[in-house]
Amino acid sequence: MSKSQREWYANKRVLITGADGFIGAHLVRVLVARGAHVFAAVRNISHTWRLDTVRSQISMSEGDLTHIEDARTIIEQSKPDIIFNSASTTDTSRSLDVLESVVENTYGILRATLTAAREKKCARFIQFGSIEEYGLAKAPFTEDMRALPMSPYSLGKLMATESALLIGRIGDMHISVVRPAATFGPQQTFHMLIPSIIKAALEKMDFDMNKGEQLRDFIFVDDLVAGVLAVGSSEKSRGEIFNLGSGKPTLVKDVANMVNDAVGNPITINFGAQPYRENDSMEFYMDSEKARNVLGWEAKTELRDAIQKTVLSYSSSGRMRTDE
Repeated sequence: MSKSQREWYANKRVLITGADGFIGAHLVRVLVARGAHVFAAVRNISHTWRLDTVRSQISMSEGDLTHIEDARTIIEQSKPDIIFNSASTTDTSRSLDVLESVVENTYGILRATLTAAREKKCARFIQFGSIEEYGLAKAPFTEDMRALPMSPYSLGKLMATESALLIGRIGDMHISVVRPAATFGPQQTFHMLIPSIIKAALEKMDFDMNKGEQLRDFIFVDDLVAGVLAVGSSEKSRGEIFNLGSGKPTLVKDVANMVNDAVGNPITINFGAQPYRENDSMEFYMDSEKARNVLGWEAKTELRDAIQKTVLSYSSSGRMRTDE
């Protein structure tokens, strides 16, 4: 982070929703280190283990941000200069049975939180979208292409993106959207690919997966947070979407083997033992040139190094968490 960016965040009142989540907690810790006054909004204060190391340095509020009154209370208490809205469901299943609940916990959170932020005249709002919004679009994904969501999660995220940008266009709030690629790193729960292989390797249990011939975009959480903070502090980001990815699509099979290598190859990964997910795109990655050209940001951590750091963090902690 540049000196000017560090100065921008110093003493700012920053509200982070979903602060107990994987990405939100990393964002909290970096902003604390930058001298911001951090307010952490969480749904359940008993699930805030990721914030243990900074608990005494932040203010924490509990509430359900799909409810406008909870959002109003949290924003009134924090009086933020800037909000990073990372709160969201993590359910990316493609079943229409979860459509209502998933949309409510993606778009619904944005609706209530941004409404309350406008009422309290918050100056700046950064919405977390997702690479999932692009769905069936043709890779590499660019910010100006038509998104084709393929799950309730991607639909809810796209609804939130478009609503946030509309409010920014017709109002006076600085609103931006970040779309992270597949993010990984320390403290991620093991239902995602990289930590699930790490868990299997640490437990010396062979791992079944699909053939792994898909191209995917993986970004280390430290690089993602740097990109998010670049968006948050830039005057050029107003009204814009920014893809935040590695810029280097990688075969899922190669990522799986890198993880096993980093742990010392204790297991066999059985490629092809599981089928591909229905309608799973074989090429799913983004173009992040806009962030480089506009913000001067790009992912810096090599994939193999990032996987090594992630493996070491799980090995040294001695635990794998199943809860969010």
